[in-house]
Amino acid sequence: MTSPSVLFVLPDVSTPSLGVRNTWRTAELLASEGVDAAVWHYSAGFRPSWFESSAPVVHGAELELADDHVLVIPEVLVLKGHDPAPGARIVIFNQDLLATYDNIGPADPYPGWRSKPIVWSSTEVAAGLLSRLLPDVDVSVAPSWVDPDQFRPRSLQATRRIAYSSGGRTREETVAVALLHNEPLLTGWQLVSVDGMTDDERADALGSSDVFIALGGDRVPEGAVAEALASGCYLVAFGGSATSYGGLLDPRWCRTVAVGDVRSLVDAVAGAAHAIERGELRADALAARETVADRYRRSAVARRLTELVAHARKAPAAPNVRAEHPLAFFERHQLPTTFDLQTAINELREQTRHLLEITASIPELRKRYGEALATISGLREEIDVMRAEVLDAEHVTVAAQEMAARLRLLDGLSHRIRDLEESTSWRITAPLRLVSGVVFRR
Repeated sequence: MTSPSVLFVLPDVSTPSLGVRNTWRTAELLASEGVDAAVWHYSAGFRPSWFESSAPVVHGAELELADDHVLVIPEVLVLKGHDPAPGARIVIFNQDLLATYDNIGPADPYPGWRSKPIVWSSTEVAAGLLSRLLPDVDVSVAPSWVDPDQFRPRSLQATRRIAYSSGGRTREETVAVALLHNEPLLTGWQLVSVDGMTDDERADALGSSDVFIALGGDRVPEGAVAEALASGCYLVAFGGSATSYGGLLDPRWCRTVAVGDVRSLVDAVAGAAHAIERGELRADALAARETVADRYRRSAVARRLTELVAHARKAPAAPNVRAEHPLAFFERHQLPTTFDLQTAINELREQTRHLLEITASIPELRKRYGEALATISGLREEIDVMRAEVLDAEHVTVAAQEMAARLRLLDGLSHRIRDLEESTSWRITAPLRLVSGVVFRR
């Protein structure tokens, strides 16, 4: 059976991932434009349950590619030593620049396949960096679609709300959230993390919030920021430049602070909340929504994606190509073929907690190490003294042995003398020897 013409390969991710959802939407938009496009998952029957999509889906370890095929691989499934379809037309859909070399060495040929791939990037900024990383590769921007009907301002809650996304910066998130909870100017405001939410939950949380904090800076996807602005939120973000997030960081509806400057971030959030309480910033938020609606229009995004597919099809390809899903490579090497991001995050946090405990114990370990060194030094001195005493004792022992030998010799002579004195010849000749001075009188 021949596969759909344009195949978007994805890992079997069972927890919310913006990259997975965006790939499904891309396939959905192409299909709506008459392109024979589908998503390719590995496990039979797998389909994410945390968002809705009308995109077709196929499953399996291998597929025979159509003659006009375009195989789209995410950057996280570019694996060292695995060519998913030798001779095929392949596109690498890069939605996370920092994950580019997750599964391949930075000094290795990228991606190391028989075919020279094309790269689609989800943002202009990432496309520029990818062009520098891969100067011989054709890099284009594949825009995302933001649904303004789904992500829109909702009726505000009785309690004001601030939504945030960490983008993986868990340490900054922990400190920032703690400071925000303790900020007097934010008394009565509710803090809500949108990480891990389903599509509908995320849209509801953003639509009922006044402020969105991108704690991860550039690690928070551009689409997530665009959805927050479409929902009517004022944006506060770590880092960012005029070109970040596709130029969405307009000072009318956004405030950025240096990455890691948690205090300034909290001050910026408190300032925005105070202005909102005074009835300010609402007009700017609506202007941001209009900007997002214009920039991420469904018709314009679908048209651009169709152009990108047409361009990719111009690349040469071998006939009768069979493709292997990268997760089949995982299975052969006994690696996990399903990805539970929340479990991975929890495991990472547990590992981080363990490392922090080890780090905290270093001063005590250093103290004990110093004490042990001091004890060893004292023991060495005692050993040196004992060694000297042993040597002295050995010398004394040798002298004593020599004296004992002499005493034994003298003792033997004494016995002989006594024997002689007691003998008859000795008594007879004694006067003569006494006169001659040979012996002394006792």
